[in-house]
Amino acid sequence: YSNDHFTGIRIMGVFQNSLMGAAAAAASGGGGTTIYDYQIPKSVRMNKVSDSDGANFSKTFSGSPTSTKKGTFSTWLKRASVPSNETHAILVTGAGGGSSEQDIKFENNKLRLSGYSPSMDLTTTQLFRDTSAWYHIVVAWDTTQGTSTNRVKLYVNGEQVTSFSTSTYPSQDQVILWYSNTENRIGLQSWNDNNVYNGYMAETIGIDGTTYAASDFGETKNGVWIPKDASGLTFGNNGFYLNYASSGDLGNDVSGNNNDWTANNLA
Repeated sequence: YSNDHFTGIRIMGVFQNSLMGAAAAAASGGGGTTIYDYQIPKSVRMNKVSDSDGANFSKTFSGSPTSTKKGTFSTWLKRASVPSNETHAILVTGAGGGSSEQDIKFENNKLRLSGYSPSMDLTTTQLFRDTSAWYHIVVAWDTTQGTSTNRVKLYVNGEQVTSFSTSTYPSQDQVILWYSNTENRIGLQSWNDNNVYNGYMAETIGIDGTTYAASDFGETKNGVWIPKDASGLTFGNNGFYLNYASSGDLGNDVSGNNNDWTANNLA
């Protein structure tokens, strides 16, 4: 369902909710006025009722992507549960079963970017177990880069992640499957129903053909990571912008592309 959770906290990064007021006062200088140029009004609650009844969005793009080698994914997340033995899918594309697939997911409470045929495997050493915190995640890829570590970059709350327990980068000019003409899922690994995301999402944005940094989606203000208006970015053919503003049309794309997603098991 669509909810007004962000109306009160204005998304301020990894802070305990009890610290939100103090963070807001610090960012505003204590003046008590509106401190953000841009505010995110809505989120969606994606509830894992059971392994076979997880809320998710699905999309199979019909048009050709602007690029199969360059793109960006950005979303704000607040986890509702952090079991160490579960995988919670964020963005998944492909057929699965060891064949062509690429995933962004929480696995054992770490962030993992994985791919099979084509190969990719980046797993953070950092754990994400705070259910009171909002995390802003950006994944940017450009496989035309000559240096392997420049081909995929992961940012969390504005900071680039450089410490990985596994670090297999895509080969040069490797095709990336996200936003391709195969099934894409947000919140579910469709061939493995127990890999369901459980929590909130907001401002879920796909960029086709352009590599952006976290600073294009957010900024630091007095030590607090806050959102920026991303509506002016170049989305590309298969790009999308889900703001979850309408409970009757949760998968509506407001980028101007009309790349709407189908909401599944969402009230």
